[in-house]
Amino acid sequence: MTNPEEHTTTGKLQEHWIYVLGGADLHSRASEWQQRKTAGGKLYALIEARSDERPDRRLTQVGNDDVLYIYARMSDGLDAIGESKKTPQELASHLLSEGLDTGHKELKIFASKSGNTLPGEKGSTSYAERLYNCMKQDYPNIRVYGYLGEVSPQGFDSHKTAGLASGETSESVTRDSWDERKLRAKENRVCFPPLPDSK
Repeated sequence: MTNPEEHTTTGKLQEHWIYVLGGADLHSRASEWQQRKTAGGKLYALIEARSDERPDRRLTQVGNDDVLYIYARMSDGLDAIGESKKTPQELASHLLSEGLDTGHKELKIFASKSGNTLPGEKGSTSYAERLYNCMKQDYPNIRVYGYLGEVSPQGFDSHKTAGLASGETSESVTRDSWDERKLRAKENRVCFPPLPDSK
């Protein structure tokens, strides 16, 4: 049985890319994530940014129908991402400079609270929404996903986890609690522009 998220556009499984903007511990976790998903029969590949995070055309291999995950940490009160603390505008420019084709369709910011709005600010937007607003002119077909709460590439049944409380880890959650709290990552994400209700 295939995962419904594994779209087929030309009779093959959709490729997933994990683009890491972070230090050695994130690279290690991303490698484990990639190996686990590949062992499960899915197409996952790892792309590491340069250590200084300067563009190096590393995203030219990502197809427009592929899923691109940005795996990083949020910083500066959810205003920035990665080791070099990129704002949404800076990340949008970086992705273009890294060679992500302007026909790309699906971008997932797998970073804790990338889908959360800034606390205490009426009408504020999430990092994911601000990134979408920065990208939509150059990338007219793009959908940007952000995740709620703390995230982890670890979970149950090889699924990722999101929606954890601050300081909580996926390793500290039992299977029953994970199921009851609906901590599967796809249950704790937002999308811009919003998906139709049927999806």
